Amino acid sequence: SSIRGNTPKGGPFLDGWPGNGRHYPVALLQADGLYELEQNINGGHSDDLWNSADQKLGPGNGEKIASSAPYPNTDSYNLGNIVVTGITIENFQYKAEGSSTMSFEISGLGGGPAPTSPPVAPTNAPVAPTNAPVVLTKPPVAPTNAPVAPTSAPLAPTNPPVAPPPTEAPVPVPEDDVPDATSSPTTTPDAAPQDPIANTDAPVGTEGETDGSIGGEGCQEA
Repeated sequence: SSIRGNTPKGGPFLDGWPGNGRHYPVALLQADGLYELEQNINGGHSDDLWNSADQKLGPGNGEKIASSAPYPNTDSYNLGNIVVTGITIENFQYKAEGSSTMSFEISGLGGGPAPTSPPVAPTNAPVAPTNAPVVLTKPPVAPTNAPVAPTSAPLAPTNPPVAPPPTEAPVPVPEDDVPDATSSPTTTPDAAPQDPIANTDAPVGTEGETDGSIGGEGCQEA
């Protein structure tokens, strides 16, 4: 019997799928990827079952038009909005020989891409640092030498300034020796100075007189 309301059908056989929004609300994903149930080709067969360890239902690539992604896949397609979920379902197998119970593994539920191999636990625990942070054992060293003050005071001149030689005060002149410019000479000359040539000690002879040494005019020595 058919399920009413389970329309519209969709698959890679339709143009613009999966971005065209045509998907069954509830669909049976066939392992062979031929979508024969949606096309009413058959009612299903053994290749549609997921029962082998080498089968994998993994994520697509988010494409809106089927071209290169594997189908079926685990991408979501609500209202034609294609989102990569990163979910992978694999390792399908019977739990025991002849058992009707199947088992499988799911990974990628965190929303990221599915790992290609099981996570490897770290072989070594994180190594704690062997040395604690080094604390400075000595305080900062102050300068060893304080500023050097000048060792000698400024040198005074070795020789004092030479004073100029003392000057002699003027010797006072006795009042008696100072001539009085306002007074006249105390004595006056008795006579005018004589001519030294005219004033001689030789006897002056008069005309016609002899003294036996100088002859006058007309006198002869006897």
